[in-house]
Amino acid sequence: GCFRRFDNDNRKCIAGNTFAASNPPYITPHTYAEALSICSSLGLHLCETSCAGQGCGYDNHPVYTALACPSPPPPMLPPPPPSPPPPSPPASIPLSGVQVRRGNAEDSESDAAAFVTCLLPGVDDLTTTADFDRKTIATQCCDSNGGCFRRFDDDNSKCIAGESTTASGPPYITPHTYAEALSICSSLELRLCEKSCKGKGCSYNLHPVYTSLPCPSPPPPPSPPPSPPPPSPPSPPSLPPSPSPPPPSPPASIPSSGVQVRRGNALDSESDVAAFV
Repeated sequence: GCFRRFDNDNRKCIAGNTFAASNPPYITPHTYAEALSICSSLGLHLCETSCAGQGCGYDNHPVYTALACPSPPPPMLPPPPPSPPPPSPPASIPLSGVQVRRGNAEDSESDAAAFVTCLLPGVDDLTTTADFDRKTIATQCCDSNGGCFRRFDDDNSKCIAGESTTASGPPYITPHTYAEALSICSSLELRLCEKSCKGKGCSYNLHPVYTSLPCPSPPPPPSPPPSPPPPSPPSPPSLPPSPSPPPPSPPASIPSSGVQVRRGNALDSESDVAAFV
């Protein structure tokens, strides 16, 4: 089954509704790795068809697929006219920084009590974890009225960053950077929240969560370092520590065989050559 949107509602298009914007790029631009991450977060995968007629105006766009590049590739088309200027790079963390808060913080709690850490531009652009419980920072979105969305249709199989379960183990959910979280919310015509959204599903209460709140000024003071222990008599040599666990895998890259981009309006009955972009 194809998913360009949820609930047959063009306000819930995965990359935004092309008819809602009058100027290029019309929808939210995503790299292949971002598209793969978004589908994985929703418990889905990239398609092997063009999904023509499934909404959001994507019939007017090329679409990502999971299909390997043909071998040999189709003959090259004549060079296209000069392209418009490239889209702006992904939004970076604002100069004021952004707060990461406890996912289980009550709206009535003070900023200092709910605060986990501050993400700073040029320092935390690739950060996906913070020091609270299950550590991976969860992506959640809000509408203009402050309504929280950790999932759609009250269904934990439709969590924005995947459902956090004990069985899955670290990182429990799909890791997103701040820029990726902002892009996902923008694609859904939502925004990052100004609160923790406690109790809204997906077990994100056990995670730190992204917000749009600026870092406090001045930031909460760090915890004082523990007092040094009193000197102790020498002990026999100890075994070397266990090796650290391997770092998390980098974002998925394009497979070595390449992936096809197809016309969004291609029929399933068309040949690969005819649908190929």
